[in-house]
Amino acid sequence: MLCGAAYFLIARANKCDQFADPSVSSPNGEWVAASTGDACPVGLLSVTDYSVSVTLGHERPSTQAKPTVIFKQTDAGALPTLRWASANELVVRLNDPGEVQTSQHESEGVKISYVVPNWLWRNTQTIEVDRARQENGSQELYKQGKISEKDLREELENINEVAKERAAFQQWIVDNAIVEDSSN
Repeated sequence: MLCGAAYFLIARANKCDQFADPSVSSPNGEWVAASTGDACPVGLLSVTDYSVSVTLGHERPSTQAKPTVIFKQTDAGALPTLRWASANELVVRLNDPGEVQTSQHESEGVKISYVVPNWLWRNTQTIEVDRARQENGSQELYKQGKISEKDLREELENINEVAKERAAFQQWIVDNAIVEDSSN
Protein backbone atom coordinates (compact mmCIF):
# COMPACT_ATOMS: atom_id res chain seq x y z
CA MET A 1 0.00 0.00 0.00
CA LEU A 2 1.30 3.46 -0.93
CA CYS A 3 1.58 6.10 1.73
CA GLY A 4 -0.40 9.31 1.09
CA ALA A 5 2.57 11.48 0.07
CA ALA A 6 3.91 8.90 -2.40
CA TYR A 7 0.45 8.47 -3.93
CA PHE A 8 0.10 12.26 -4.34
CA LEU A 9 3.50 12.50 -6.06
CA ILE A 10 2.73 9.64 -8.44
CA ALA A 11 -0.72 11.05 -9.23
CA ARG A 12 0.72 14.53 -9.79
CA ALA A 13 3.52 13.18 -11.98
CA ASN A 14 0.91 11.66 -14.33
CA LYS A 15 -1.41 14.69 -14.53
CA CYS A 16 -1.04 17.08 -17.44
CA ASP A 17 -2.45 20.58 -17.40
CA GLN A 18 -4.24 21.60 -20.59
CA PHE A 19 -4.34 25.14 -21.93
CA ALA A 20 -6.09 26.54 -25.00
CA ASP A 21 -6.95 29.66 -26.93
CA PRO A 22 -10.54 30.22 -28.06
CA SER A 23 -11.31 28.30 -31.24
CA VAL A 24 -11.68 30.22 -34.51
CA SER A 25 -14.43 29.60 -37.07
CA SER A 26 -13.93 29.93 -40.81
CA PRO A 27 -15.66 32.91 -42.48
CA ASN A 28 -18.25 30.60 -44.08
CA GLY A 29 -18.98 28.89 -40.75
CA GLU A 30 -18.10 25.44 -42.07
CA TRP A 31 -14.82 24.88 -40.17
CA VAL A 32 -13.46 25.42 -36.69
CA ALA A 33 -9.79 25.36 -35.72
CA ALA A 34 -8.42 25.12 -32.18
CA SER A 35 -4.98 25.63 -30.70
CA THR A 36 -4.33 23.63 -27.52
CA GLY A 37 -1.40 22.60 -25.35
CA ASP A 38 -0.34 20.25 -22.61
CA ALA A 39 2.08 20.88 -19.77
CA CYS A 40 3.04 17.55 -18.21
CA PRO A 41 5.29 17.17 -15.15
CA VAL A 42 8.10 14.70 -15.71
CA GLY A 43 9.42 12.80 -12.70
CA LEU A 44 9.40 14.16 -9.20
CA LEU A 45 11.42 17.26 -10.02
CA SER A 46 9.98 20.46 -11.42
CA VAL A 47 10.72 19.53 -15.05
CA THR A 48 7.75 20.06 -17.37
CA ASP A 49 7.22 18.63 -20.84
CA TYR A 50 5.25 20.96 -23.14
CA SER A 51 3.47 20.23 -26.40
CA VAL A 52 1.06 22.17 -28.57
CA SER A 53 -1.32 21.13 -31.32
CA VAL A 54 -3.82 22.55 -33.78
CA THR A 55 -6.99 20.70 -34.73
CA LEU A 56 -9.39 21.29 -37.61
CA GLY A 57 -12.95 20.05 -37.72
CA HIS A 58 -16.41 20.79 -39.00
CA GLU A 59 -18.27 23.52 -37.14
CA ARG A 60 -21.22 21.12 -36.69
CA PRO A 61 -19.58 17.68 -36.59
CA SER A 62 -21.47 14.44 -36.91
CA THR A 63 -21.26 12.12 -33.92
CA GLN A 64 -18.44 10.12 -35.54
CA ALA A 65 -16.42 13.03 -36.91
CA LYS A 66 -13.54 14.03 -34.67
CA PRO A 67 -11.34 17.05 -35.33
CA THR A 68 -8.14 16.23 -37.22
CA VAL A 69 -4.76 17.08 -35.69
CA ILE A 70 -3.16 19.14 -38.45
CA PHE A 71 -0.16 20.37 -36.45
CA LYS A 72 1.69 19.03 -33.42
CA GLN A 73 4.88 20.33 -31.82
CA THR A 74 6.74 19.13 -28.74
CA ASP A 75 9.10 21.18 -26.56
CA ALA A 76 6.99 24.27 -27.29
CA GLY A 77 4.89 26.00 -24.65
CA ALA A 78 3.42 28.94 -26.59
CA LEU A 79 0.28 28.14 -28.54
CA PRO A 80 0.21 28.76 -32.28
CA THR A 81 -1.99 31.71 -33.29
CA LEU A 82 -4.73 30.88 -35.78
CA ARG A 83 -6.50 33.05 -38.36
CA TRP A 84 -8.52 32.38 -41.46
CA ALA A 85 -7.16 33.97 -44.67
CA SER A 86 -10.33 32.84 -46.49
CA ALA A 87 -13.16 30.35 -46.08
CA ASN A 88 -10.80 27.50 -47.01
CA GLU A 89 -7.36 28.69 -45.90
CA LEU A 90 -6.14 28.55 -42.32
CA VAL A 91 -2.94 30.37 -41.31
CA VAL A 92 -1.04 28.88 -38.36
CA ARG A 93 1.52 31.23 -36.80
CA LEU A 94 4.11 29.48 -34.64
CA ASN A 95 5.14 31.36 -31.50
CA ASP A 96 7.78 29.04 -30.03
CA PRO A 97 10.51 26.76 -31.38
CA GLY A 98 10.19 23.03 -30.87
CA GLU A 99 10.17 19.67 -32.55
CA VAL A 100 7.46 19.51 -35.22
CA GLN A 101 5.77 16.11 -35.18
CA THR A 102 2.91 16.80 -37.63
CA SER A 103 2.33 19.62 -40.13
CA GLN A 104 -0.34 19.05 -42.74
CA HIS A 105 -0.70 21.51 -45.62
CA GLU A 106 -4.19 20.41 -46.63
CA SER A 107 -7.08 18.70 -44.86
CA GLU A 108 -10.50 18.03 -46.40
CA GLY A 109 -10.07 20.85 -48.92
CA VAL A 110 -8.76 23.37 -46.39
CA LYS A 111 -5.33 24.78 -47.25
CA ILE A 112 -3.05 25.19 -44.22
CA SER A 113 -0.23 27.75 -44.32
CA TYR A 114 2.47 28.21 -41.67
CA VAL A 115 4.03 31.51 -40.65
CA VAL A 116 7.01 32.08 -38.35
CA PRO A 117 7.74 35.49 -36.80
CA ASN A 118 10.98 37.10 -37.92
CA TRP A 119 12.40 37.11 -34.36
CA LEU A 120 11.92 33.33 -34.12
CA TRP A 121 13.65 32.79 -37.47
CA ARG A 122 16.56 35.02 -36.39
CA ASN A 123 16.92 33.00 -33.18
CA THR A 124 17.45 29.83 -35.22
CA GLN A 125 20.41 31.51 -36.95
CA THR A 126 22.53 31.35 -33.77
CA ILE A 127 22.49 27.55 -33.32
CA GLU A 128 26.21 26.93 -33.83
CA VAL A 129 27.34 30.02 -31.90
CA ASP A 130 25.09 29.08 -28.94
CA ARG A 131 26.29 25.45 -28.99
CA ALA A 132 29.97 26.48 -29.01
CA ARG A 133 29.44 29.03 -26.19
CA GLN A 134 27.63 26.46 -24.03
CA GLU A 135 30.24 23.77 -24.70
CA ASN A 136 33.05 26.20 -23.80
CA GLY A 137 31.23 27.13 -20.57
CA SER A 138 30.86 23.47 -19.62
CA GLN A 139 34.51 22.73 -20.45
CA GLU A 140 35.54 25.68 -18.26
CA LEU A 141 33.47 24.38 -15.32
CA TYR A 142 35.16 20.98 -15.74
CA LYS A 143 38.64 22.56 -15.81
CA GLN A 144 37.81 24.49 -12.62
CA GLY A 145 36.74 21.25 -10.93
CA LYS A 146 33.15 22.41 -10.55
CA ILE A 147 31.66 19.46 -12.46
CA SER A 148 32.80 15.86 -12.88
CA GLU A 149 33.84 14.22 -16.14
CA LYS A 150 30.57 12.29 -16.13
CA ASP A 151 28.58 15.52 -15.68
CA LEU A 152 30.60 17.13 -18.48
CA ARG A 153 29.77 14.25 -20.87
CA GLU A 154 26.05 14.48 -19.98
CA GLU A 155 26.08 18.26 -20.38
CA LEU A 156 27.75 18.03 -23.81
CA GLU A 157 25.22 15.40 -24.91
CA ASN A 158 22.35 17.66 -23.82
CA ILE A 159 23.85 20.69 -25.58
CA ASN A 160 24.24 18.71 -28.81
CA GLU A 161 20.67 17.32 -28.58
CA VAL A 162 19.26 20.82 -28.19
CA ALA A 163 21.36 22.08 -31.13
CA LYS A 164 20.14 19.15 -33.25
CA GLU A 165 16.50 19.90 -32.35
CA ARG A 166 16.95 23.60 -33.17
CA ALA A 167 18.58 22.72 -36.52
CA ALA A 168 15.66 20.41 -37.37
CA PHE A 169 13.21 23.21 -36.52
CA GLN A 170 15.19 25.62 -38.71
CA GLN A 171 15.00 23.11 -41.60
CA TRP A 172 11.25 22.65 -41.01
CA ILE A 173 10.83 26.44 -41.38
CA VAL A 174 12.78 26.43 -44.66
CA ASP A 175 10.69 23.54 -46.02
CA ASN A 176 7.23 24.45 -44.70
CA ALA A 177 6.76 28.03 -43.55
CA ILE A 178 6.89 31.66 -44.52
CA VAL A 179 8.93 34.03 -42.35
CA GLU A 180 6.97 37.16 -41.48
CA ASP A 181 8.26 40.47 -42.70
CA SER A 182 10.27 42.13 -39.91
CA SER A 183 7.80 45.05 -39.87
CA ASN A 184 5.07 42.71 -38.49
